[in-house]
Amino acid sequence: MTSQRTPRITVYGNLGADPETRTLKGRTVPKEYYDFAKDEVVTEVHTTKERQIRTASLAVNGRDEHGEEITRWHRLVDFEEHLAACHKGDRLKVTGYFRDRSYRKDGEEKTIRELIVASAEVQPKRLPADTEAEAEAQAA
Repeated sequence: MTSQRTPRITVYGNLGADPETRTLKGRTVPKEYYDFAKDEVVTEVHTTKERQIRTASLAVNGRDEHGEEITRWHRLVDFEEHLAACHKGDRLKVTGYFRDRSYRKDGEEKTIRELIVASAEVQPKRLPADTEAEAEAQAA
């Protein structure tokens, strides 16, 4: 598995479903390194703790080059519980970075792009454009 990190970005969108919580098992991994003092290769065992992650999908609306409205879906991965209080339909401001991750499935190399969440804020819901215009007209 390989991964690549990109610069930090901020996107606004709506959650497609409640975040799904999964538990990553702790694991023990042997690592080899060269010890200059002993002049030999030494193996050390490193253990990672069990931890929970949350995954969700974020719908981001925009326009294509022809001015037509499009929706792009981004897979969110949260390692620090930023999405713990979020629910389906919430409008979010998400800051993070994209990570391209590749893996093998059925002998075929697959790549997925994920948005790693650094912070998430629930935003007030936007009114549709025609409702906003009516509200402004009534206020005037």
